[in-house]
Amino acid sequence: VEPDTISYNAAISACEKCQQWQWPLFLLEEMGRRRVAPSTRTFNAVMSALDGGKQWQRALGFLADLRRRSAEPNVITLSAAISACCDRRSWRWASSIFAVMKQNGLQPNSITCSTAIGALEKAGVWRGAIGVVGEMDACHIASNDVVASAAIRACEAGEHWQGALLLLADACKKDTAPNSFLLNGAILACAAARQWERALQIVDGLHLHEMSRDSLLMLCEQQGLCEHETRLLLDMARTGASSIELALRGLPDPAAVTVAAAVRLLHTGRKARARQLLRRSASMGEWNRAAEHIWASCSSSMRRSLGVAASQLVHLPQQPVAPLQIPSKTRYSKELCMLDYVLRTAIAGDAASVCQTMDDFREHLWKSSGVWSKSAGDAKAEIVCAAMGSGHPIGGGILEIGTYCGYCTIRMAAVCPAACVITLEFDSLHVVVARNLVALAGLSNRVDVWTGHSDRILPLLVKERGRGRNYCASFGAVLMDRWGSQYPEDLDVLEDSGLLQEGTILVADNVLKTGASLFAWRIAGEGADYATVFLPVQEADSASGDWLAVSVLQRQKTSMNKTPPVAEPPFPLVQIHQEAERMRELTVGPKSHLVTADERAAIAEELRTVLREMKIVASSDPVGQGACCL
Repeated sequence: VEPDTISYNAAISACEKCQQWQWPLFLLEEMGRRRVAPSTRTFNAVMSALDGGKQWQRALGFLADLRRRSAEPNVITLSAAISACCDRRSWRWASSIFAVMKQNGLQPNSITCSTAIGALEKAGVWRGAIGVVGEMDACHIASNDVVASAAIRACEAGEHWQGALLLLADACKKDTAPNSFLLNGAILACAAARQWERALQIVDGLHLHEMSRDSLLMLCEQQGLCEHETRLLLDMARTGASSIELALRGLPDPAAVTVAAAVRLLHTGRKARARQLLRRSASMGEWNRAAEHIWASCSSSMRRSLGVAASQLVHLPQQPVAPLQIPSKTRYSKELCMLDYVLRTAIAGDAASVCQTMDDFREHLWKSSGVWSKSAGDAKAEIVCAAMGSGHPIGGGILEIGTYCGYCTIRMAAVCPAACVITLEFDSLHVVVARNLVALAGLSNRVDVWTGHSDRILPLLVKERGRGRNYCASFGAVLMDRWGSQYPEDLDVLEDSGLLQEGTILVADNVLKTGASLFAWRIAGEGADYATVFLPVQEADSASGDWLAVSVLQRQKTSMNKTPPVAEPPFPLVQIHQEAERMRELTVGPKSHLVTADERAAIAEELRTVLREMKIVASSDPVGQGACCL
């Protein structure tokens, strides 16, 4: 049976869905040899495959080939071509294709416009993005939050805060309750242009969504706007119920947010303001054992400097083992119930007791309800501590990207008593929990929990280290614990800025399940500057397990360093990276939904298989002792 156009279209579409861009081109050539006429659907499927493979040069070549064939591309074909050109190198082509579409009388749809704005966003071409939004209004094309968010992000990249505010105002005319992604984008655009007051005015009088609050807190921390930051933190608190009742509703209690604010004030040298805040909290009966520890720290510091006796505001005696409350399904209930349990149960000032109590909570929660805590425990934390404690270079600080509730933070600080720890967490409520637990462990003087994404905080470290805060000249150890496909971006900043030194220990979690394929090649592929071992780790919520990467930097990047870069990653690793980025965008985008455990297990198995073919495998060492010998 000879294949016809329909058969070829089905085969090309199957290749497209599997992100195989080479085969559609081969099949199209074969159609020509067999004299099978391609249809518009054929061309659309080939262009979509090139888009999925991020092959923008081939996509442009294919458009030229269509003209030679006298074939007229339709809106779908051109939209896929625009999408293929969505990066900093090719955005001008995307803009040109969009213009040609209009010249040829083709009516762009919302997907086409959104794709064009996405290309302009990546290049920071805010005028073009605003222009496309105007085109949509002129053509009566319905806009949506995704389009407006992308246009605002283009204004942020171009540091054009006025355009961001205009887009936000236009969106508010259509929707009286602005989307959190729009608010967040406008705040960050103002921050990028150093319009701090404008950023704060955006949300004046509004009920802050968590995302906007996170961005504002990050902004205030970066710019030293301590009073604004304190107010934002205190506004998180809820009253009228006990701490555990609030925790079951996913709401922080006043004592916890007061501790978080007081810790920040202490780190910025405002001890008197921290004492004032704690005194006010105690007078209102809003107190916990972390607050007691912070008060003692303030008092001893004041006593040393002023020669006065420290007074004890409130003393909470060690309580009998508290009953463990099973959290509700409300967001943050798990973390806040854990905080309440640890504050009432652990021994204050004892890091080991705090971590053990967190372990007890996690284990009981898993056994009783099947809910798994994200805190790294058991073998995973042992590997991290073994790596940090055995070879941590003298004089270098520790950087953690992804604090969560501070479990690994506390353990690393305890095992490296001479090191300062800077840890980054984008979720402000997790920051509150972590600061309380670090304070209870008696480590607030050496651990600084920052609010914000690493892509924004790491450049700040580069620009302003040594100014005003506990910046480290370089890091002797780094723990990466966020979505793995983003690890190479963090590593670029750390290497290029000199924040890493030869001998720096780099530990990365979730290598397989978050598709850290390019990162794995970077630290273990041909020509890598790192000595690396991958260690298998098992978690109770998964049958497939994951890998933890432990590396040591052997060659530091310098202006005089002429060593060749790591070889280009093989294409299968690039494909896995693209799929991992798609999954990441689903978990954090405007249409946010959790990626299923099956999807994460599938990408983990695919990456494990590809790496095995490249002779990159996990060590058989079950406890990570091999990591100590790198």
